[in-house]
Amino acid sequence: MVGPDRAIYFSVASNGNASPEDREKNPERAAIYRIPPGGGAPEVFAMGVRNGTGLAVAPDGAVWTAVNHRDNIQYPYDTPYGDDQSARRGAVIQAYVNDHPAEPLAKLTPGRELGWPYCNPDPDVEPGVAGTALDYSDMRFVADVETNPDGTKMDCAALAPVEQGMPAHAAPLGMAFVTLPAPFGEGALIGLNGSWNREPPLAPEVAFFPYLDGKMGDQVTLVSGFQLPDGKRWGRPVAATVGPDGAVYITDASAPAVYRLAPPGI
Repeated sequence: MVGPDRAIYFSVASNGNASPEDREKNPERAAIYRIPPGGGAPEVFAMGVRNGTGLAVAPDGAVWTAVNHRDNIQYPYDTPYGDDQSARRGAVIQAYVNDHPAEPLAKLTPGRELGWPYCNPDPDVEPGVAGTALDYSDMRFVADVETNPDGTKMDCAALAPVEQGMPAHAAPLGMAFVTLPAPFGEGALIGLNGSWNREPPLAPEVAFFPYLDGKMGDQVTLVSGFQLPDGKRWGRPVAATVGPDGAVYITDASAPAVYRLAPPGI
């Protein structure tokens, strides 16, 4: 991707789900790199980005990434969870895994740290409480029990909150900033490929996030219906963008196909 500064930005994904050694590699993995205008050696622009599959420039020139985060997270609190009254810290609990960690949608600045694999964005309004409401705006980070049990690998409380997010295991892929007809307006389109390890499975969709005054709004479903009531899928969107004719074009990794979505008259 070419930024407003004419530099090239690209993502290097992690080698695994939770592999701290990726942070020590040379070159470092799980990072967004920048190549300056005119060429030169790539430099790390943002770190701890497990898989920044969506990478796009907003209308105001800000660089944003949608991150495909980790799976099978361990419960991070020394408290009961749900009906089990024993302390569950370190357990892999399906009900907790279903909603954690959230998939980040983050604004990148030089040196931005997104925490992987030591810190996870937590959407819980009441952290660690089963059935709590989920809020994907300005998410704080919680230490990963598996890789950062005592918090010495990284101070998660010191990380800037994630501006916006998506449900866990949504699997964001392509991202593009577009302008759609009313009532949508300006915002980001993201192809959500859907979960593989959630029970019940999270449905794929094309999501729209309104963008106003440099801030990303809450997720709005633009296109759904790819998943049947029994959880089987006939389609899995990858990316969506607006073509020169004003229609939205959507790629599908499952069909395989490209769909055209347009209001009457286009």
